[in-house]
Amino acid sequence: MTSDQDHIASIEASAAQKAKLLQQMDVTMVQKLAFASAHFQLHDGARILDIGCARGFGSYQLALLNPRLQVVGLDYDAAYIAEANEKYKLPNLSFIQGDARNLDLGEDKFDAILNSSVMHEVYSYSGYDEKAVQASMQSQLDVLKHGGVILLRDFMRAPEPDRMVYMDIPDDKADLLTRYAASADAEKAPEEQGFFLQKIGAPQEGWQRFYLPYDRAYEFIWRKEYEDRFGPESHEKYSFWKAAQYREIPEEMGARVVYTAPYHNPWIVRNWLDGQVALYDEDMQALELPPSNYISVIRKTAEGEGIKLYEHRLDAAAPSYLKKERFENQRTGKALDLVSRPGEVADVIPYGVNDNGHLVIYAKSSYPRPIVNIHPRAMTANIDGRTWSGHMVEPLAIANRSAADMEDGVREVLQDRAGFEPEQIKTITKAMTYYTAPSDVNERVSSVFVNVNAAPYEHSMTGHFSGFASDGSVRAFDVQDILRGVQVGMLPEARLEMNIYTLMRKLGVTPEPWIGDAFPLAQTTQALSKKFNQVAANTDHFVQVPFNPDDAYMDIHRSNFVERGKGGVVATQTLEFAVPAHSNKQSPATNSVIILPVIRRDSDGEILVGLKSQSFPSVQQHEGQGSIIGLPGYNVPVAVKDRLALNKHICQREGLDKAAISPLGESYFPSMGILPHRVYPYIVSDQTLADREDLDFVPLRDVFAQMDDCKDAHLIIAVYRAVHALGLWQEYAEDMDLTAAQRLTL
Repeated sequence: MTSDQDHIASIEASAAQKAKLLQQMDVTMVQKLAFASAHFQLHDGARILDIGCARGFGSYQLALLNPRLQVVGLDYDAAYIAEANEKYKLPNLSFIQGDARNLDLGEDKFDAILNSSVMHEVYSYSGYDEKAVQASMQSQLDVLKHGGVILLRDFMRAPEPDRMVYMDIPDDKADLLTRYAASADAEKAPEEQGFFLQKIGAPQEGWQRFYLPYDRAYEFIWRKEYEDRFGPESHEKYSFWKAAQYREIPEEMGARVVYTAPYHNPWIVRNWLDGQVALYDEDMQALELPPSNYISVIRKTAEGEGIKLYEHRLDAAAPSYLKKERFENQRTGKALDLVSRPGEVADVIPYGVNDNGHLVIYAKSSYPRPIVNIHPRAMTANIDGRTWSGHMVEPLAIANRSAADMEDGVREVLQDRAGFEPEQIKTITKAMTYYTAPSDVNERVSSVFVNVNAAPYEHSMTGHFSGFASDGSVRAFDVQDILRGVQVGMLPEARLEMNIYTLMRKLGVTPEPWIGDAFPLAQTTQALSKKFNQVAANTDHFVQVPFNPDDAYMDIHRSNFVERGKGGVVATQTLEFAVPAHSNKQSPATNSVIILPVIRRDSDGEILVGLKSQSFPSVQQHEGQGSIIGLPGYNVPVAVKDRLALNKHICQREGLDKAAISPLGESYFPSMGILPHRVYPYIVSDQTLADREDLDFVPLRDVFAQMDDCKDAHLIIAVYRAVHALGLWQEYAEDMDLTAAQRLTL
């Protein structure tokens, strides 16, 4: 084989080994470990400390899943450590005895610490004392290298812990709840054990309703399936911090909380929660069930580095960077406001193969994007509870350049920001052209793939392009790691995700198995058989009209943003961004939904997706006509505050049962530099979809093969995620007949 073929074969062999391992492991263990390791984004050879490893099984599986990393399991029980050392042996695995409350490890330092369901034990067996949790957190920060990461994965207290709620459970769980109400907090004095519980009645046959504190409802739901160890577990209180404390307390210690989020394990939701428990407030309105865990990704920072970026106050000056224009649909008369910035924009994706034969890309790490932390306009809800420090992973980009100047811009960004020398650059290939938010932003983005001689370096960005304390760095990321990070919500920049998937498609590299849940697909007997290029074009035409400030659909805001560090403010910057206008009575929230309709054809099992031809003035400005193939989508009403309400809203709007809809991965930002807008992608599958007149159903494999012709970023993301999640990537890729111009080499 040629050298390039050897590299690709090596990548595929490594992926196949991981896939086999994932298939052999218990599904909950797969999701736990894959989910956990996805947050680290570590260099080859990095060392992970797995705290509370017990008999070592989890550390062993973590080392198997991550052969390029060194895993060190730690537990307080010396007998457990001796057993682990005897039973589990790998070149990248070792075990040591230690106390999570005080990690006395001498000069030994780690790149990452996995802290999975350990802190609640520290809390419980220290007299339910939050100070013990904080002391353990400080101890962990002390053994981290500068820039090292702690993944804190544990349970989250209810939003209002002492608030009283109603809980419905099946008859066969009632005695267990009664027993728990008498024995909870067994580490306390007998007179302080247990909690208030009142039986209310039977809401339906086979069920009982109870009245109890919100926090205790959460605690029971988490442990109701563990009857075999229910007694011993009564000594532990699973939750110790509310969501906000997962961010606030590490920040008070001077650490950067890169990301926090509730996590709903799909296997647990499907097998232990759906239809098996329900929570209601005092008005009998349904409440969200507790997340399986809460996640906090914590980075150790140095003096002068930023901890958090946030919007401080509005700036009185008029916008000078962004501009908005109004266009009117000549057929319908409907007006649409678009925001634009000067010049062209391009994403630059350097890629190569590292010494271990893994495909890597080079992207910005810890780049400041404070717009993700603006104050919620129009009381827009944080539907999925995800938050960021504002220091992001995103592609290298060129902005505000003319089209003729773009190639020089690519070489400049590679040298000046990424640190590549001219001799390292092998080829520069035009990749994609897409509209990131065609209904809001008058911008067409192009991207280029740059084949480079790979190096495992991290290059600090200089020049203060962002205006904040640091622009972060450009570093190598294993593409499989980055896709796992996307799936768990760590990396919300959609443009990077799209380009990674496209790069893998053109190189013939298959993504590792999807971490999330499977999607049930409905069947249709209808012979739906359109091809992608047969979807009828939308012929609507737009004309620019005078802007009416009193009837705006979009507003440009100019605000002062602050970057806070350990000792206070380390930088400030004024930025402009666009949000829906308050004068728009329809829905001024900055949340929206994208729907991917999917159905399986009975006759041959072919999977079909429903596409929708649309027209936007942003497309017309660049293409001469406004037609673009996309997906159904709409703004989410301000009244929708959480995932439960969002699912209900989609079902009502689409006329579907809740079993027909599923989130298609995590939400994403289509354009973090302009919009604080969050997009929630969903896959819907129901046999009635085949009758919808506004949709053209096309084989999913056909759309995958024609991705070079797709221009709508929402469609590109949804199709890539669907092919990945449904396990069809390799099959569809083998069916493709890429021309020499479409292929890439390593």
